[in-house]
Amino acid sequence: MVQLSIIIPIYNVEKYINECLKSIYDQKVCDDDFEIIAVNDGTPDQSMMIVEKYALEHDNLRIINKVNEGVSSARNVGIVKAIGNYITFVDPDDYIEKHSLKDVLELLPNCMDDIIILKWRYPDLGTVTIYNKGIIINKEYIGIDAYSAFLKGSSCGTLYKRKFICKYYLRYPEGIKIAEDSIFIALCMMYARSVVFKDIIMYNYLIHNESASHSYSKSFIMAYLLGLNYLCKYDADHVLTKKQKMVLNHVKYRLIMAATNASFVIKYPFEELHENIKPYLPIRNMMKGKCKIWIWLLNSSYLCFYLKMKIAYYRASKKSL
Repeated sequence: MVQLSIIIPIYNVEKYINECLKSIYDQKVCDDDFEIIAVNDGTPDQSMMIVEKYALEHDNLRIINKVNEGVSSARNVGIVKAIGNYITFVDPDDYIEKHSLKDVLELLPNCMDDIIILKWRYPDLGTVTIYNKGIIINKEYIGIDAYSAFLKGSSCGTLYKRKFICKYYLRYPEGIKIAEDSIFIALCMMYARSVVFKDIIMYNYLIHNESASHSYSKSFIMAYLLGLNYLCKYDADHVLTKKQKMVLNHVKYRLIMAATNASFVIKYPFEELHENIKPYLPIRNMMKGKCKIWIWLLNSSYLCFYLKMKIAYYRASKKSL
């Protein structure tokens, strides 16, 4: 039985995809226990030649070709085609930890949890991300409670039960190029009845110069606004509990913070930014946490919120010099 489906979107990654696939196939596990779904999102480079070489050697690697519609669309196609008991996502410019796949595959046959959260590493920084204080390994949490302690920005390296994903039709928001991971994680946590944290390091995030954080532009702010619009529409189209709304509102708050911060980098006009963000304010019914003062400020006066963030941004900029 296929225990795990690993979904990898492919687009302009010929420099990285070999290391990614090698990190998976170098592990001493049976190919029958997992599958790789490589979704060719219309890549114009030589990435698929590398993938096809691996496919000739491994029957468990399936290639799906499609027109270019972005990473969310590619991952969603992978979700539909997956047959594994659990699904995970790996970006082609990252790789997985040595021996971790063996540990995961030994774990899965006895698992019934909707979501299994694993530890991850930043090799470029030499750090392993640990869970928030208070998280108990192997304890079963309700998704909403787990979300408040697990504010991870990427959906990669986490395991999602396929039946759970299908039951609630959980998908990545298509047409949104930034924060699609944060939105997908929030939606999953909103519906999950059982989430566990495991003491296994599986995923390695690499930091590349061409990554999004190095190239802010006006399109970033527009993307954050698209994310806000998507969340508001989702809220309007679904009957949600108070706690589920709290999760959505937390993501809205984070997107407003991200858009505001990006505006300092590209010197985006405050008046225009305020006009774009005003329809999404105020944000009520928020999760408790350290950001209470920021949320109060945001709902009271966006100008004050903006100025306080600007001061914090410039202080951080001076420290980094």
